[in-house]
Amino acid sequence: MTGAEKPMTDPARNHERQLPDAAARKDIEADLDTNILVEAGAGSGKTTSLLRRMVALIRSGTATALEIAAVTFTRKAAGELRERFRVELERVLAAEAPGSDEDARLRQALSSLDQLFIGTIHAFCARLLRERPLEAGLDPGFQELTEEVSQKLAVGFWAANLERLAADADPVLAQLAEVGLQPRQLERLFSQVCEHPDVEFPAEDVPRPDPAEIAAVREELTRLMDR
Repeated sequence: MTGAEKPMTDPARNHERQLPDAAARKDIEADLDTNILVEAGAGSGKTTSLLRRMVALIRSGTATALEIAAVTFTRKAAGELRERFRVELERVLAAEAPGSDEDARLRQALSSLDQLFIGTIHAFCARLLRERPLEAGLDPGFQELTEEVSQKLAVGFWAANLERLAADADPVLAQLAEVGLQPRQLERLFSQVCEHPDVEFPAEDVPRPDPAEIAAVREELTRLMDR
């Protein structure tokens, strides 16, 4: 069969047809000319729907493997997604008529699977920069930082900055001490800011709390914990 939808005999597919969002799931896989934003909880099947859409793009001739980019959060997730994509391609290919256009497209995708981009946003951006390093003003041999190296740099910067503040007798240290804070208590917050550079962390000026009110809250919490 070519050009026609094959009967669904997969139990998972039959189950999905009974779900309240079955129409949305079908749109993800079949409406290939529309940009779709999917919001759903963990374990709801987002990755499965993504894989089916990717395969449908290739099977229909809407896109080739070289024209698809799948961005994930972690390298581990990227590896798992690549393997699941290969399995899904093989599953759909097994149901195609040999010699059909769909069969040829799927086989071509399998043969060029190593050229399909599936990776983190950092790896995707690095790939674009490597393709045009001169236009970006970069050394063609640049390397992106690993998560471990990035964390070490952040820790080193934090320590060096504290040393500078202490050497300069910066008043910010006295201000922290005045409200009962030690710099080490802020290190975790600094790490979170480094990990999410695109997120704004507003810090509005607020009146200093009454020490008596803080003591009263502490006493009440202690009383409740001792129950």
